Amino acid sequence: MRITTTVSSPVARSFRVDQCAGLFDVQLAERSSETFDVEIPDPAGPWKIGAIIGPSGSGKSTVSRALIEQVPGATLIDHFDWPAADAILDGFPAELDTDLITATLGAVGFASPPAWVRPYRVLSGGQKFRSDLARAILLDAPLVLFDEFTSVVDRRVAKVGSACVHKAIHKGKARCARFVAVSCHYDILPWLRPDWHLDMADGRLHVAQEAAKGKAKARGNSPGDHPSSSASTASAATPPAGFGRLLLATTI
Repeated sequence: MRITTTVSSPVARSFRVDQCAGLFDVQLAERSSETFDVEIPDPAGPWKIGAIIGPSGSGKSTVSRALIEQVPGATLIDHFDWPAADAILDGFPAELDTDLITATLGAVGFASPPAWVRPYRVLSGGQKFRSDLARAILLDAPLVLFDEFTSVVDRRVAKVGSACVHKAIHKGKARCARFVAVSCHYDILPWLRPDWHLDMADGRLHVAQEAAKGKAKARGNSPGDHPSSSASTASAATPPAGFGRLLLATTI
């Protein structure tokens, strides 16, 4: 599936703008525009987890917004409105069973019943991230994109949270059909183990080996025939060393 989108804004001329243009030899036009043209797997294809990664300003959120416009029912999450005083348990949709909510919180690494009865605003950064994550994967949607994935937590929590998302989704603990992490952090990839990731730094799509094998088998070709199938771009087949110790230390 190809996504082509352009962001554009008028240029408000001023002394400072003209001075900056002269200093850095920038040709000013009436509008400043940038076009992104990328390829992603079919949103209805046989995958569960994807990732859109790249440096700040590389177009991750722009491409994500263009993607959800093309997929009916898809949603892009950048924050949730949590109750100011109620427990986080009561911030989840009313139709969800309490057992499902608590099981999902545990599945994303937030197994702390005493903290579940506190308001979102008093939780730690890591607890807030996991609460948002649990609420995101419990959305009844064909595709959920999570913007700024792991951006507000330390890298240890980010890695454990990513591994927990992979495990929760592949064990059927999510209501969303597909999940895409949108992040500027490349270190999540071995832990999240997405079926594909789009690197906005160069616009290249990378398909994990297992996903490439499945597509090749469906076409009757060998895995090596797939243009995006390579060991350098494949997700790790097993969690990185130390995953068990990290997860145990985080969830207890």
